[in-house]
Amino acid sequence: MSYHSTRGQLDEFFKSSVIWKDIKEELEVWLSEVHMQLENNDGEFSSRILDRLGGNAEAVRNFMDFRKVMLTNYDIDQMGGNNDA
Repeated sequence: MSYHSTRGQLDEFFKSSVIWKDIKEELEVWLSEVHMQLENNDGEFSSRILDRLGGNAEAVRNFMDFRKVMLTNYDIDQMGGNNDA
């Protein structure tokens, strides 16, 4: 992958950007809502819906790790490694 930004710019964005902070806060709200739905207190959700909610939670958590993934992939790419795992 070719990056349009430097590692320093990426690092600065994730550390200081109020936009990234807003995104993370919104993702935390989404994750909290998914967790509440997964409790299925009324017993109204089928196993298929519960599986989908679990997948939603996993996707949100993965995106919350976006900073680590981007910086790691940037470093691998700069060292000439293959990050197509």
